[in-house]
Amino acid sequence: MKAIDSKILTLLSLVQMWKFFSHFGVRVLLVLYMVNHLDYSDTRAFGVNAVFCGLVELGGIFGGIIADRYLGLKKSVFMGGWLLVIGYFTLFFEISLFWAMGFIIAGSSLFSSNITALLGLVYGENDSRRKKGFTIFYMMQNLGALVSTIICSFIATQYGFQWAFAIAASGMVIGNLLFFMYKGLLQNLKEVPQKKEQMAIATILGGLIFVMGTLGVWFEKVVFLILPWITVAILLFFAIQLVKDNKYPREQVYRFFIYLSGLILFFAVEDQICSSLLLFAERETSRTLFGWMIPSSLITIINPVVILLFGTLVAKRHSQIITPFILTGGSFGILAIFCLLKLGCSIFGIMGIVVIISLAELMIGPLIFSYASEVAGRGGSPGMVMGMLPVAFSLAFQLSGGLSKMVAIEDRDFSLQTYGAGFGLVALLVLVGGLVMQFLIKQCEDEKSSVY
Repeated sequence: MKAIDSKILTLLSLVQMWKFFSHFGVRVLLVLYMVNHLDYSDTRAFGVNAVFCGLVELGGIFGGIIADRYLGLKKSVFMGGWLLVIGYFTLFFEISLFWAMGFIIAGSSLFSSNITALLGLVYGENDSRRKKGFTIFYMMQNLGALVSTIICSFIATQYGFQWAFAIAASGMVIGNLLFFMYKGLLQNLKEVPQKKEQMAIATILGGLIFVMGTLGVWFEKVVFLILPWITVAILLFFAIQLVKDNKYPREQVYRFFIYLSGLILFFAVEDQICSSLLLFAERETSRTLFGWMIPSSLITIINPVVILLFGTLVAKRHSQIITPFILTGGSFGILAIFCLLKLGCSIFGIMGIVVIISLAELMIGPLIFSYASEVAGRGGSPGMVMGMLPVAFSLAFQLSGGLSKMVAIEDRDFSLQTYGAGFGLVALLVLVGGLVMQFLIKQCEDEKSSVY
């Protein structure tokens, strides 16, 4: 690896690490903050969280357009980073939850997809170093998520949510300063030339994302019902464009959408770790160890730990889509039985469930991402194919809110029954969905083999 390329990889990986440090430091506490500090009902907290996370993912499309046409990648990442800082400090000063979310949505829209695209400029079309570079980049962002989850969980428990948000904001400040101080390393990365007057257009568009994001979470009850249809319409538009592109066989597009459906369903269920499972651990589990009260938010550290420790091993050994659905559905089914029979549960039992779900992610994630990259490489619209992934993740977070609302507790006297029934429905949905997808994929394989 060339020395300058290695330095660029190090810089962008560190900036991304601090971004994930900030994002997950806030993300794992958000539902607890709304329920315990702002006295939101479970239903409202789950709805706001779903709309917020959905808009963060969906905004990446518009952030990419702003970067391509008006601002450029480097300026987009820089401006997005400071918008994130404003959002996190808005949480710290308790100015407004919705304003904070609006700034975070706008900042993430400009930052997230464009820093990945910036790293892509480092490598040539068939550069063998590309995979290694992105692997390091991915590992660093998971490291940031892991460290922030531990630190911010303890800070929130000992000193309050505001100080945890301040720590998260400080991480993003460090990332932005690194990007600014060493921006000279990026001067040779070739971008589409940008005109100075386009900065005004980019600022207006960024402001519109902020306004739309703020209004979106403010009126979450309405947006929660409308946003999924908009997201599905975007996916269908992309699907029609892919079918029109003669370079993509219909069978390949069909299979790709089966995988996207699997991504949406699985990650909607996995996101319960930061919502319904988190509140269940907070309210219904034994969390004392040698006289020390374990913060419920610590269950969220399991996911990045499992990915860091077992990512390569599990991903290499599995290729069937049904297994992760069986593991995840079975875990929720067992939890539902414990709730309905009132057998009691330790937080370590919830951690065990999170371990299983995280291992399942390692089985399904690489399978879907590798097939997406394979499809993207064969046709004439690779950007459109890969752009469908964040749209699918947005829909997953929105569906996650609906699943969480099934276990929203309105009456604490019947909480275990509600959790049991809700987790049971989640288990059934996952198992049936996995079986349907396995059947459809097998049909694709049979049709392909019959053709040849």
